[in-house]
Amino acid sequence: MNDLETLLQKAAAERAEQIQKENFSGDNEVPLDSYLTFRLQNIPFAIPLGDVRRVIHFQKTTPVPGDNPYFAGVINWQGRLLTIVDIRPFFSLPAATLAEKNTAIITDVQGLEAGVLCDAVLNIKKLPASQLFPPPSSLPEKQRQAISGLYPLSPTDLLVIVNSSYLFQSIAGEPHG
Repeated sequence: MNDLETLLQKAAAERAEQIQKENFSGDNEVPLDSYLTFRLQNIPFAIPLGDVRRVIHFQKTTPVPGDNPYFAGVINWQGRLLTIVDIRPFFSLPAATLAEKNTAIITDVQGLEAGVLCDAVLNIKKLPASQLFPPPSSLPEKQRQAISGLYPLSPTDLLVIVNSSYLFQSIAGEPHG
């Protein structure tokens, strides 16, 4: 288990305990935000549904020399080049190994279109913003900014809500190798 998983499990337990202590009235309407959930290794992540265009499966990417370290390459998608990004290293997870069949979530964030590699797409969740927990202060600043919040799925599991605007701006601004 890596440091991120340990921190997330600790934060999940704390947030689950806090939610149990809060007294929510069934009379109040709680606004819900929609997210597409996906998995990177054993960690569940989510991206705002408004940033998602579709989910695709593809066989391989074409590497581009001198590419950004988070870029897995490009693919020909609907007659145009689409950059495929691997956000695992951004969150201190080992980089993806491309297989014969890969899954990507095609996103459009502030006009930047890219495919985000993932291990599996899980489902769509509607979550109340009031129940999101801030990322642990022990994470590096860059990772904290890329996480909009954490949502407890169980006492030991947290859903990591990605701040896609910050994440993609950070990735696009990384120095090229």
